[in-house]
Amino acid sequence: MANISHGEKRSLEEFLQMGSGYVLDFTNRAFQAFVFDSAGLNIDSEVVGGVGSKASRLRHFWASQPDHVVGKLLMDLVEYRQNSSPLREKCREIADRLLESAPLPPVRRYYTARKQPGKLTLEGLYRKLQHLYLFFRDSDYFKEVGITTNYLPDAIKHKAAMSLSFEMFPVTKWPAHDITEDHIFEALEFLYDHVSRPGDLVDMESETGYHYADYDKYDKKAGAAEFRRDANAFLADYKSRFELTKEGTILALGTDGLQHILDAEIVPYDELNVDSKVRNAIVKWRNRHLSLEEKKAAIRDLADVFEWLKRSKQLAKILDRKDDSAIFEIANNFALRHHDPKQKANYDQAIWYSWMFHFYLATYHAAIRLLIKHEKETAKPR
Repeated sequence: MANISHGEKRSLEEFLQMGSGYVLDFTNRAFQAFVFDSAGLNIDSEVVGGVGSKASRLRHFWASQPDHVVGKLLMDLVEYRQNSSPLREKCREIADRLLESAPLPPVRRYYTARKQPGKLTLEGLYRKLQHLYLFFRDSDYFKEVGITTNYLPDAIKHKAAMSLSFEMFPVTKWPAHDITEDHIFEALEFLYDHVSRPGDLVDMESETGYHYADYDKYDKKAGAAEFRRDANAFLADYKSRFELTKEGTILALGTDGLQHILDAEIVPYDELNVDSKVRNAIVKWRNRHLSLEEKKAAIRDLADVFEWLKRSKQLAKILDRKDDSAIFEIANNFALRHHDPKQKANYDQAIWYSWMFHFYLATYHAAIRLLIKHEKETAKPR
């Protein structure tokens, strides 16, 4: 669903003349062709555009497609309607904002990284950090906080020293005792918080009449996305693989073959009782310093989600009693939730905890999607 506010929708609908069910001067066939050329999607498909008038289908498109896809179509519609009104510029700004979420192209993995993943050493990780910092520094991605190729302000050095457990500047000259995994990860998170992509160089004038060139703006979101992409290209080759998340935290990436379960979308269902608890369990599981007791707690958190679904009579809508019992057999009989000598505890927790967590998470993804499908089907008029 595109992130468009109610006020922005009103502006878009006014500019695109959607009041009577139309979209500008398009016929049905011309509108279908325009959307397909812009987004590669068939808006006449019920999944993409729903049903009804052209305006209704466009509104459904906004509600069903991600930001960057909606942004691309809106930008093309803005260009299609030649109009110099302030409203046109406002709609262009909305499209620009949505386009910022477009996924970046992946970093190419060269021969050794493809053939020998996970071979990056601690020393190699530190070298990657240095080159990452220098690349973004020399491209002025830290200029907004005062860091340039030739200047490192005391203010940022002091801020880093206060925020971190060591003095990270200068990044390229750490003493041997500071080259640790924790310090490198801390530095990456700190740099992520302070990176921003520079805009266009423009001519500026000081109060004294001095002319100079500087950037007209800085885009923190875009800069952070680029920094994260490049950092993750080598973090995925270190030890058991790591990731710098959008929130700026370095977490374990997940076991090969199971990562897609961790990365699957948390479909909105019940934020308080389900969605937030699943997200928190995943973050807990991906903690790189996770102990067996913390793994057990993450599994228990997921089991508690199913307990709530059962007590609220949601599970009964999609599972029979036998399947329902199988879900709780793990939590209730393998010493996860209850301190009972009758429960099974003589198993290799390091191995089986991983299976239990991914079993519950995969079952959650299936169950929630089945519940949403069930609710939609029962809501349809008969």
